[in-house]
Amino acid sequence: MPAVGCSDASVSVHYTPLWQFLRKMGLPPDRADDVAQGAFLIALERLPNIMTGSECAYLHATAIRIVHGMRRRSQREVLEADLDLGRSPSPSPEDAADQKRARELLEVLLEGIEFQSRTVFLSFEVEGLTIPEIAASLAISRAAATCRLRQARRRFRALVRSLNVV
Repeated sequence: MPAVGCSDASVSVHYTPLWQFLRKMGLPPDRADDVAQGAFLIALERLPNIMTGSECAYLHATAIRIVHGMRRRSQREVLEADLDLGRSPSPSPEDAADQKRARELLEVLLEGIEFQSRTVFLSFEVEGLTIPEIAASLAISRAAATCRLRQARRRFRALVRSLNVV
């Protein structure tokens, strides 16, 4: 099992897509940074065990496990409102407002999908991971990953129809 090398280039290739994936999972920017960095630290420790070509799946799986742990802990804590929503680098205030409304709508739609199915949905539809990669990263069968993807798509379409979005 050949191990992946750790270099600045490999970090720069995988960090931004991982961070964006974590943001789409609902993490605020600072938490996405922390989780992404944590995933890279864990990957660095496990470097000899990561097969070449599986770096992305390993980082995503590690980040998902970190997020699961955070969510379990947060269910026991009193949650505070996230005040960092809506910051956008768009030059036009109208564009920024439109983008914010679209993001909020997407977050509402995604929150309506059960967490495990949402994870598979985002991994497949947004990150472009394959069913085998998703199954391996979540330690589930391919059939379970396919079933969760199908459920998430069905729920997403139902939520879009219920909101008269399209």
